[in-house]
Amino acid sequence: MRPSLRHFLRLLVLLAVLGCSPASPSSQPGTCEGACSGGQVCDADLGECVDVPDVGRGVADLAPDFALAWVSGKAAVVAYDQLNDRLLYGVFGAESGAQVEWTSPLTGIDGGSFRSPALALVGTSSGPAIFVGRPSGELIRGRLLEAGWQWEQLAFLGAPVVALEALNVPEVGYHVVAATEDVDAFFLGLQGGEVMGPEPILDDAGAPLVQPPFSLVRLAGRTTLLAGGIAGGLVSMSRESPGWTSHLLVKGVDVGAVALQQTPVGVLTLYVDRADGSLYQVIEDEVGSVVVSELAPGVRAPEVDGLPIRIATAESSSAAHVLYFDASVGALQYLIGAQGWEWSEIDSAPLTTVFLPGLVTVPDGLPLSAGIDRGSNAAGPGVFQLLFLGQL
Repeated sequence: MRPSLRHFLRLLVLLAVLGCSPASPSSQPGTCEGACSGGQVCDADLGECVDVPDVGRGVADLAPDFALAWVSGKAAVVAYDQLNDRLLYGVFGAESGAQVEWTSPLTGIDGGSFRSPALALVGTSSGPAIFVGRPSGELIRGRLLEAGWQWEQLAFLGAPVVALEALNVPEVGYHVVAATEDVDAFFLGLQGGEVMGPEPILDDAGAPLVQPPFSLVRLAGRTTLLAGGIAGGLVSMSRESPGWTSHLLVKGVDVGAVALQQTPVGVLTLYVDRADGSLYQVIEDEVGSVVVSELAPGVRAPEVDGLPIRIATAESSSAAHVLYFDASVGALQYLIGAQGWEWSEIDSAPLTTVFLPGLVTVPDGLPLSAGIDRGSNAAGPGVFQLLFLGQL
């Protein structure tokens, strides 16, 4: 069901306003005006002096890899400003309109490598936890305490970290999966102050088994990893202690993106096939029979500078939600799935730029939609935007 014309026009107005906003969204006025040295300019949103940007770039350029989570009663985002080599952490709510409250918890991340870090964000009862996989191979975690952000090294993986997923396991701690440029994947467990790992994720012959893209969730009380197989195909893995049980869900596909989500209508398993650019759903019954169906054709984003493909998923009290950028028609598409996996389009928004979407599951509410607009041909600057898709 498509939105009414009135709702559609309201959405276009919102997108137009956000598209014209500066790359670093508004917060409280800063205090660095007049205090910056030569070659620097004041980022008034954060009260920081930053390097003078190139003409038309604004004061931030957000990299494609970002993470969203529900943290302490609000949605939150962590992104990397590749213009100023700093993390940006923002919080927003359904009532905040187009406003995001930004802080910068960490600078000096890339070590002069001109690479973007891999990011993961986890919301806990005590606040946010940010996991950062640095180009140096270092894996670090930051926690927001009363005195500010506290950072610690968890592991050194030996090569630039290119993918990172993390989740909070009740009464245990954190589970983390990271992949490096050398096509090695690792598991780490954190419990209290103890780090278990890094443990390589290998097959029975001791060879690497999976590669990005990753999706890491809890299903039926177990940590489950959905990933591309080194030898091709879509692989599902359940965490044992120690080790994993692996299962080849779909053979012979070149996986470009994955999404895994527990929803009230069942386990939502999605992937994009690089070969045809289509979005597929995988449904596995209790006896292991697998049915693969095409959910949407042509959603593969243009391959510019290795831009990732993102499938955003979330749940509400009675439905599954999917948000993706359909590159074949140049539009964001919002789907909702009910019992029996009956899918309906509830919103659509045409875009002339490349958009990387995200959804945040909101307890007792509808998901919040957001993402990073990478501009024409994904050339940037990367701008974080809030959307109200599906909520008008």
